[in-house]
Amino acid sequence: SDGFALVEEAKCGYAVVSDDIEKANAIVRKMYNERAHLKEIGKNGLIYANHNLSLSVCLDKFEKLL
Repeated sequence: SDGFALVEEAKCGYAVVSDDIEKANAIVRKMYNERAHLKEIGKNGLIYANHNLSLSVCLDKFEKLL
């Protein structure tokens, strides 16, 4: 889905299909074991959001459609 692609492109986290309990459990364990990496993931998410999802960026993209 688009959400999986966004997370991968932004390198801002992990994604799993909602009914895949085993994979979700594995991701939670991975996050726990690699918790020092979580700050970097969070920063990546903020950078992606600022560059692609901020109000000014969205308005610029909308204006280009007009």
